[in-house]
Amino acid sequence: MSLDPHLLFDGAKLRVTVFNPGQRKLFTSFRQRVPNPGSFTDAEAVRSFTDRNYTHLHIQSRQNDWYINTETKEMEAAILAFTAEFSKSVAMGFSMGGYGALRFARALRLTDGMYVSASSIPPFHADFDHRYQPDAPPWKKALSLLEDHGKPDLTGLYLYDPFRRRDLLHSRRLTALQPGVVHARLNGGGHPATQVINGARNFSQLQKFLRSGRMTRDRVTALHRDSRYAAPVYWRHMAEVAAKHGRPAFAEACSAQYETLKALKDKR
Repeated sequence: MSLDPHLLFDGAKLRVTVFNPGQRKLFTSFRQRVPNPGSFTDAEAVRSFTDRNYTHLHIQSRQNDWYINTETKEMEAAILAFTAEFSKSVAMGFSMGGYGALRFARALRLTDGMYVSASSIPPFHADFDHRYQPDAPPWKKALSLLEDHGKPDLTGLYLYDPFRRRDLLHSRRLTALQPGVVHARLNGGGHPATQVINGARNFSQLQKFLRSGRMTRDRVTALHRDSRYAAPVYWRHMAEVAAKHGRPAFAEACSAQYETLKALKDKR
């Protein structure tokens, strides 16, 4: 097994790194939006997949541009040629990375995917999104459309927190654009919606679901529900939601639970 990085595509704006080439199964991850864009980061192999005989692709954009730029077509062609020999192809993406998984599903020949708080459309079209870019050039808008460039029969699971209005609206758009993708509501999960599962150190279980083909809405929502009691972030999110909706007593109770769990966590 080779965990040395190999570059499948090395552009000025986009980069695709390969780990553990030569396997029959493929896992793809994406860099999500970063606070300070402008450079690529050193990609690392996701060992929970490479240790189980998966080739791993990692896709990055230098800027927070939703992977839509003058190099998109060339990168997509390189990915399409690379994925021809895989018998199984799965992906996991968060926020902008979730959009990347949706947008490049055809080139990746996805057989399954987990799209966490994904932007169903980038801000070139989403007038309900504070990142809306109405002045984006027409070619960029056209190149980003899932109805033209996505995988029509795409399946998988879209995870989102319905208390995050932007993610709720994206979920409604995605229902129309990708009807084969199942939606899972993770109340209080935040953005991205797996923060509660992460906080309870259960994220590896999501990876296991994706690897084994056992990723269902019922399993993921049950994992989220069971994780709430060990994840301070859930109670912080719920306190924010309760305060926003005029329920001060519930907000206070959630805040108290958050402080209790956070103190216990800090002692470890």
